Amino acid sequence: MKTRRRWLIRRTPCDVPVILLAVMVAESLFISPLPKRSLEGVWPLLLGIILYWLIARWPWTVAGIGQLWWGMILLGAGLALAGLVGMQAKPHVLFPWMQRWLQALQSVWGDLPRRLPDTFHPNVIAAALALCIPFGVSKTLASLRDRHRRQWMQALAASMLTLAMVVVFALAQSRAAFMALTMAAVVVVALTRPRWLMVAVPILMGAVVAGGMSIGWTRLADALVSSEPTYGLAWRRGIWSAGIQMAGDFPFTGVGFGCFEPVLSLLYPPPPGWLPPHAHNLLLQVAIDLGLPGLVAFLAILGLVAYLGISSYVGAKQARQARWLFLSAACLASLAGLCVHGLFDAASWGNKGAFVPWVVMGICVAVYRRSGEVASTR
Repeated sequence: MKTRRRWLIRRTPCDVPVILLAVMVAESLFISPLPKRSLEGVWPLLLGIILYWLIARWPWTVAGIGQLWWGMILLGAGLALAGLVGMQAKPHVLFPWMQRWLQALQSVWGDLPRRLPDTFHPNVIAAALALCIPFGVSKTLASLRDRHRRQWMQALAASMLTLAMVVVFALAQSRAAFMALTMAAVVVVALTRPRWLMVAVPILMGAVVAGGMSIGWTRLADALVSSEPTYGLAWRRGIWSAGIQMAGDFPFTGVGFGCFEPVLSLLYPPPPGWLPPHAHNLLLQVAIDLGLPGLVAFLAILGLVAYLGISSYVGAKQARQARWLFLSAACLASLAGLCVHGLFDAASWGNKGAFVPWVVMGICVAVYRRSGEVASTR
């Protein structure tokens, strides 16, 4: 009972880098040249850290872990609904009937997208859904292992919610999110259905090689990162070059949370065309906002959480515990998707969807602790 009452202060392996990151967030707010802008942008990150702290420490039961799994699926379904009713989908990639249907649906909610514009940005919605979809897929696969009728109902519910997420994800048309979800799918298959890789990997590699040989590797790279040729890989390299210079000029403090755009326009010559709101690279954006100490803390958190997820998966596989195996696979797939997405975008940082990765990391730690891999704290 004493341990249960003190769950909020029990230790986890990621405590030190999380505390360091929180310190750097506070420091970035203190030195920010635009405090109001920084405060408006930082609250989703703070919410994410709080959720991580609570999820990683709560004394979960086996049934509670199952509810947490469903909670992640329902979170994705809720984000899909938010995207469906409010995001400004890119019309040139949709079929005409789909354009008319989406516009008619969105007209019902009127000014909602304008009241919360960042929440409904297609890239933000797609980035969050790419982290949630693996949990729906893994839940479906885990439920199908049991032929009991109740498990079939769970599989049906999980598959329908996942399908809803996939539909809205497709409407968002985010190239970086497509690559992230592809990587997440490969990880789920590799960890839960390794034999399928013998079919999936050759098809995927063949498609990439065929695309590169038919349209050229440069054009293929541009097509993978953006639907607009102007904002392809060369444009992103210009953004990354300016961002590296910015991070090098403010290595210990960063420029202030959420201040990339005004600092870029004032101190550094931006690349021609649209002035970007962020660095289009997750790790570079963290370094710009929080300095190199913040980047080190963030990398340490990702590395430790990934290690815990791998340990949970290996332990579940050895013990033949399907529940932990599939949930650990979902966590690892989501983290892999986050890393791939972060190579070309920073839509999981500094916006209203920035709390979602922290929920995933909290679940990963909770699964590790519940599966018996972490020693009980005193």
